[in-house]
Amino acid sequence: MKKLVFLFFYIPLTVYSQDETLVIRGNTGNLYITHTAVPKESFYSIGRLYNASPKEIPTYNNTTLEAGISIGQVLKIPLSIINFVQNSKAASDETTVPLYHIVEPKETLYQLSEKYNKVPIATLKIWNKISDENVAIGKKIVVGYLKVKTALSALAKQGAPLVIVAPDKVKTEVVVPTKKAEPKVEIVKAIEEPKTKAPVTKPTLVFKNNEDEIFNSAKDYKAGIFKTDYNSEGNKENGVAGIFKSTSGWQDGKYYCLYNKAQQYTIVKITNKSNGKFVYAKVLDAMPDLKQNNNVQIRVSNAASEVLGSTTSNFDCTIEY
Repeated sequence: MKKLVFLFFYIPLTVYSQDETLVIRGNTGNLYITHTAVPKESFYSIGRLYNASPKEIPTYNNTTLEAGISIGQVLKIPLSIINFVQNSKAASDETTVPLYHIVEPKETLYQLSEKYNKVPIATLKIWNKISDENVAIGKKIVVGYLKVKTALSALAKQGAPLVIVAPDKVKTEVVVPTKKAEPKVEIVKAIEEPKTKAPVTKPTLVFKNNEDEIFNSAKDYKAGIFKTDYNSEGNKENGVAGIFKSTSGWQDGKYYCLYNKAQQYTIVKITNKSNGKFVYAKVLDAMPDLKQNNNVQIRVSNAASEVLGSTTSNFDCTIEY
């Protein structure tokens, strides 16, 4: 009798001991995780485990509900609005479980953002408690969360709270690595500081509107000090340039830009098509996914825009890097 009792309790523990890191796979629009079937599992029990429809799982794996599951069979579990979340709270009866991406060579946070529903880079930094854009090969990066029913899924014990980052309150600190120490630059989305709070002393970047104050003319640095680091690989595109406010460049000739197509810290040449003036600017970060950036290919600092001859509005330009 003792042996039978032991076996009775041992089998369920084997079936539901899902303690491995959950690794997300696929790309935006087709994201999934994998599950290796163990004895006594069915599409219904796996569906409860991952909060997925037991009828959707076989269809997603090109099989049928009636065909059943073989021990050791690897199944793809689709991630949908039902069981996958990046920017909203789970229901009171649900638990969120971190989903990880294992960093591969030459991958950046920007690439991970594009790969996983354009989750903001600032959000990825907060979730993973990192401040640098560079991520080590093999590092586990949280890119989203699986929502499971707390009472039905053994995965709930691996749960962790999802931190919701409001778009208008995200602050991302970026340190630009160069041969000489450079100031730390804080990028914010025009957040008005309380009147009782002490003035911000750090240099900041704020998106510039037409009515914003125009700074004094930048010194003539012959298109900026980053000119000597420029090394074109033949990439070129025409587009519209926007402007953001910056304290950099006015006294030191260090011009910066926000650009999505070149990697961070790349030096790009920006030419104003209306007058032929150009500057060399360092890519500080990708442009935030904001409505005001629609139809804008690049944003340059206002110090750079004055050298380019345009200080109050968007302008047509050529971008080379």
